[in-house]
Amino acid sequence: MNGGCSTRGLFRQGAPRWKLLAWLLPLVVALSLAASGHREVGTTGEQREFALDASAPSCGTQGSPQRLGGFTPGEVASFYNFEPLYKSGVTGKGETVVFIEVDGYRQADLMMFASGFALSPFDVAGPIVNKDWGTDAPAVFGKLEACTSEADLDLEIVHAMAPQAHLVVYDASPFYQGQISFTNIVAAIKAAVAAYPHAVFSISLAQCEDTAQALEVDSAFARLTAGGGTAFVSSGDAGAYALGCNGAHGLGIYEPADSPHATGVGGTTALVGTGGTYGEEAVWGEPFEQWGAGGGLSVVFTRPKWQTGPGVDNQYSDGMRQVPDVSAIADSDTGWDVVMGGSWYAGGGGTSAAAPLWAAVAALADQALDERHLPQMGPANPALYDFGSHPGDFPARAFNPVTRGTNLFYPATSTGWNFGTGWGTPNAAGVVDDFIAYERGSR
Repeated sequence: MNGGCSTRGLFRQGAPRWKLLAWLLPLVVALSLAASGHREVGTTGEQREFALDASAPSCGTQGSPQRLGGFTPGEVASFYNFEPLYKSGVTGKGETVVFIEVDGYRQADLMMFASGFALSPFDVAGPIVNKDWGTDAPAVFGKLEACTSEADLDLEIVHAMAPQAHLVVYDASPFYQGQISFTNIVAAIKAAVAAYPHAVFSISLAQCEDTAQALEVDSAFARLTAGGGTAFVSSGDAGAYALGCNGAHGLGIYEPADSPHATGVGGTTALVGTGGTYGEEAVWGEPFEQWGAGGGLSVVFTRPKWQTGPGVDNQYSDGMRQVPDVSAIADSDTGWDVVMGGSWYAGGGGTSAAAPLWAAVAALADQALDERHLPQMGPANPALYDFGSHPGDFPARAFNPVTRGTNLFYPATSTGWNFGTGWGTPNAAGVVDDFIAYERGSR
């Protein structure tokens, strides 16, 4: 495997802070989650689906989700305007979200999360494993870092915002000489796309751009979007610097967020307004800790024709693909309340948290489109850039623009797209309304 770097999620409870899978070079980390009955799936190879061990040891006291201070599902719903969708019955019903993961999870954590916020039970299938992508046994909770799981984070966020979506997890977790094999992750992505060509994919992993691997993953995403599916990929948590990829302090981005057939998701620091309403967001960038929203220029892919609009052409542009496309809450200091290892934690974050939020938005949009007998979201980027470039042509505002902060190098702009947050964060009801108009051709 070539040198890589993980996306990052942070958790805090009171004063202490925990880095979740904040790996040094050259490890690759992916997010996801799974549970369900044990059964064989597929007709070829050794592909199987497992229920993970719900008896894994608890990592602390249960605590209370009401006293943590992080974002709750209801607060995020208000902040990003999900509520009109729920009131109209749009909850993700009938839609599937697929995850590629490398660490284990606890079914008990999911149950605790759903119960704590009075959500419906999780509908999760997996983890699906296969020796073709490394192992025929599921990952173990806490294998990568004790009492933490990016898989828990990922699924909890999607379920929080699209509570009736069906969740499917592919486990690509084996190690090779102490490193996670990106080759196995690519194989799992291909298998998942073949099995779920109409699904929404949520992927939070990071690998230094490698031309051959990047093209291979992009080809898989091209097949996904051709089938009506959509991929959201976290842009990474090292700000404008792809750690270990272009020298010690080199600017760069990660794959697979660089894929033109995937939507790269950056991150923000979020401030709540009066009564839990939308307040303000800034590009996530922490100069002392050297964390921030991944974003910059690809060295593999040229800029697609659809990547145009205010802010896209700027002093840094060089004709290559620019990342990210959109963003969501990522700073752990303004992060999510989540459950891991039987404990509640405040501050679940990283772009690891931003990608699944957008996957949830996509699941809601696909339900609304399906109910109107319209095509699914599919390749989201052409539409998203149309919404950003021509907001007056669509029924509602799709994005909350972010005009402050930097991702440790690239600054936010007064209007339009930027390298830390893309077009900005979702006005969820507006995104869905705009996709309906886009697919109808009635902008």
